[in-house]
Amino acid sequence: MVISAMVLSAALYQQKAAADCCDFNEFAKDPLFASMHPLKVLEGWEATKGKMTEFTTATGGKAKAFWVAPEGKDKPVVIMVHEWWGLNDNIKSTAEKLNTETGYGVLAIDMYKGQVASTPADARAYMGAVQEAHGVSVAAGAVKAVKQGELYKASSIGTVGYCFGGGWSHKTAIAGGKDVDACVIYYGIPDTSPAAMSKLKAPVLMIWPTKDGWVNKEVVDGFKAAMKKAGHSLKVEAYDADHAFANPSNARYNEKAASDAWNKTLAFYRANF
Repeated sequence: MVISAMVLSAALYQQKAAADCCDFNEFAKDPLFASMHPLKVLEGWEATKGKMTEFTTATGGKAKAFWVAPEGKDKPVVIMVHEWWGLNDNIKSTAEKLNTETGYGVLAIDMYKGQVASTPADARAYMGAVQEAHGVSVAAGAVKAVKQGELYKASSIGTVGYCFGGGWSHKTAIAGGKDVDACVIYYGIPDTSPAAMSKLKAPVLMIWPTKDGWVNKEVVDGFKAAMKKAGHSLKVEAYDADHAFANPSNARYNEKAASDAWNKTLAFYRANF
């Protein structure tokens, strides 16, 4: 029996993740994974609302982020995590779009310590270098920064992320515990360890393209089982699309599916904030 390289990659990742929660680090070594992420640079886009800022991590260091502040006080804030390229213009523009359409604050956090990839080789190196402890420190610090006043005092907090950032959206919700009210994962690998499940308090929406060879049916079914066992709320929205389908700078962009997923994301936030 022949096992596809993508399915094998997902299986190997799941074994590794169960051991040390390495997130997408193993995928960074996979050339097939790299081929799923062609880079199309946004042209002519400039920030009109957001600005780069810093916040304090859980370990006392500083992390960078693109901050789109809401107008007024006591508004929800969504913490957004980039995909494997890093905190680039595509993520920044998505943050501004979310702010424009909802009025929410959006904090797009940087897991790459200021580095933004322009080649697949750089992206693989940056993604593979992210350490669990660093990521959790940044994630927890982001929640605190928009909850306790360093950047803002949010009425509610949500998370969202794509691919690499999808996994870290889940980890951010875990790190934030009771302070996070809604978590959205776009084709990311969730943390299904008992320790993670015990800390998670937020309901989760998972956006799943059924043609995804990494975040495949086995991953989704395993997540469903873990969430059910822990008594957590999970909604999975499945699309006849491929990995990275919601990214307009990717060749696999599916406009119809992306629009529907976006609308369901906004509805999920409204229902839980």
